Amino acid sequence: MKIKNLFDQRLWEAAQWREVAFLLTPDLDQPGGLALGFENFAAGLKIFTNWRNRLGEYDTRELLRVAILHGTTPAHENGYTVHLTTDPTALVAVAKPKPQTMMFWSQYFYKQTPSSQSLQWFITNFERHRRYFIFPLPIMRPAPDLSVYFSHRLWKTKLHHCDYSKVKPTDVDAIALPR
Repeated sequence: MKIKNLFDQRLWEAAQWREVAFLLTPDLDQPGGLALGFENFAAGLKIFTNWRNRLGEYDTRELLRVAILHGTTPAHENGYTVHLTTDPTALVAVAKPKPQTMMFWSQYFYKQTPSSQSLQWFITNFERHRRYFIFPLPIMRPAPDLSVYFSHRLWKTKLHHCDYSKVKPTDVDAIALPR
């Protein structure tokens, strides 16, 4: 079995993904950004370097699947989960020969929050511009000018988002449901 994987588990463990932030302009006139905050920024930067080496600056084949699940969790908390995985349908579309068996790793981050206003703005911004970017950010003392991190960004044109209550047990995002 051949494994096509965008996630180096040891590198993700070293990076320690601990935060998510949305980057938007006040009038939503520019595509938004989704920051992944890493405790070990050097390892987080390596994750993005690896992705850019494999996918380019623009993930035109949409091999990296980004999903945001939101609303009231099964435990009756308000929040959202960002789930990152390899998109199985995109992988099958580009793989030669077609894979007989596939195995995927994924990463997800849950954030409990009383308000999802910034998430709603991000989704509205995505629907307006039909693109966004993800980028690494150190959670300890990021630079005041966030544009210094943009040279590592990865542009995306697909965003999967839905309410927690809509995720079925057989969905690819079911693994990311808060327990």
